[in-house]
Amino acid sequence: MNDIDSIKAGLATDDPTEFPKHVEELYEWLKTTNDPWRNQRAAGALLDVACSKERNLEVRLLAVNALPVIGDKVPEELKRLIGVCDEEDEPLRLRWAAVDLLQAFNPELIKMLIYHKDLFDRTIDPDNPPPKLNVSDEISKIAEKQKREMKFYPLIALMIFGGMMGTYFAFNTDYFRYVIAGWTALVIVSIILAVVMPRRCPKCRRFFARVKLECVDSYSGPSMPIGSLGTGGSPVHTSQRVNVYEVRCRFCKHPWVILR
Repeated sequence: MNDIDSIKAGLATDDPTEFPKHVEELYEWLKTTNDPWRNQRAAGALLDVACSKERNLEVRLLAVNALPVIGDKVPEELKRLIGVCDEEDEPLRLRWAAVDLLQAFNPELIKMLIYHKDLFDRTIDPDNPPPKLNVSDEISKIAEKQKREMKFYPLIALMIFGGMMGTYFAFNTDYFRYVIAGWTALVIVSIILAVVMPRRCPKCRRFFARVKLECVDSYSGPSMPIGSLGTGGSPVHTSQRVNVYEVRCRFCKHPWVILR
């Protein structure tokens, strides 16, 4: 009968067809050995494989899938899988397998992973997951876009003023009904744009693509004066809380953020 060291040497193979044979040898060793630390040693051998980034992905998955046989005997040993789950560079399929194992044998550890939404969203393709979203970069892009749009505010204000003056001078004339029709059309178009455009995917440009509204961050907006503490008193300011929501395209899975 092989000892644990020779079995661990066998588990060093990256051949997915050979690896299960050495797992069976490990199971057989567990049944026959008198080693009081046998379960910890066996779990450690499998976890060494599962947690090693240098190992073949298929072999790492086989190691995780082999752990349930002893998982209930050494639930504390499974803490090592937290590192696999927490590392976003690890393959998602491997992270899912590790989370499922923790959920079965040490569910308390799952509380440490609740902010990793991709571990629990099984609607995505684990072999082709959507790109990660850098919230800070996305907020910076929104700020730059708003800065560019501010250049057009004076022109828009001038156009509105001109429209109001035109409406005033057209009052009680034959052209007034056309002016009102124009204002009505402008309001309708503005409402449609306000409702439709935020739901358009910035990548594939499809309409009504926005899904999965999920708050990922928040920050305090600019401070605004709202009054003072009595006559000659100190001014009172307030700031609005801005929530950052991550959304995805239902068609191409592209992520982006919106502010509310």
